[in-house]
Amino acid sequence: MCSSDLDEIGLDPTDVGITLSIFSMSQLIGQWILGRLSDTFGRAPMLLVAFGFLGAGFAMLTFVQTFTHVILVRMIQGFSGGVSPCIQAYMLDVVPKDKQPTLLGLSGGVAGVSFISGRSSAASWCGWRFRGVPSS
Repeated sequence: MCSSDLDEIGLDPTDVGITLSIFSMSQLIGQWILGRLSDTFGRAPMLLVAFGFLGAGFAMLTFVQTFTHVILVRMIQGFSGGVSPCIQAYMLDVVPKDKQPTLLGLSGGVAGVSFISGRSSAASWCGWRFRGVPSS
């Protein structure tokens, strides 16, 4: 979120920190629950459920007007945080044993590059300048 977006809904840096903490806590809980359920009901149905939570969260973002709304939406989106381990488990289920290390390495590499490039592009889009993060 750019600073103008934060001002629009009245969030200060403390509120942003609380929001990120709530999201991380929800991811922790979501990973545990999704992991157990995917072992019981299968990976594909649980991936659909997790992506459903993520989609519902994105849909609800259009109606966010207060800090309470932000917290609730981020909590719902956080429950979908179990997607990554569930996807990796699914990949290991369907890929032959000899190709698994290559697949996991490639998967981790893509996640790392996405993590770095996503933050850099967001910073440049918002016009922020961080130490060590190029911004145009």
